[in-house]
Amino acid sequence: MNEEIFALERRLMKRTRQDFEQLLADDFYEIGTSGKTYTKGIELDTLLENTVVTELPDILNFRIHELSATVIQALYDTVEFSGRRSHRSSLWRKTNDTWQLFFHQGTSF
Repeated sequence: MNEEIFALERRLMKRTRQDFEQLLADDFYEIGTSGKTYTKGIELDTLLENTVVTELPDILNFRIHELSATVIQALYDTVEFSGRRSHRSSLWRKTNDTWQLFFHQGTSF
C-alpha cells in the first residue's frame, strides 16, 4: 500500500492533465503552501494540455496511515531544487478499486 500511494503522489507531481483528471476527486480541496485554496477545477484550469514537470522534488519521510478501509493519509516532506522545503499531507479515498486524492495541504518550513 505504501508503494502504491507513493507512486500516485509522484504521478501528481508531474502535473499532467490526464493524471489530474483521473486522480483528483471531484470534491478535491487543497490548501497550498502559499495559504491559497484550490479545487479540482482550479487545478485543471491552470494546466496546459501537454505540460509535464520533469524536475520533481525529493520526497523524504514518506509514510501512510490507514484511517479506514477506504481512506489513507500520506505524510511526507518535499525538498525542491530551489531549496524550498514543505511538510505535506494528503487524504486518499478508494472507490471502486481506484484511489483518488480528495484533500492535500502543504506547509513550508
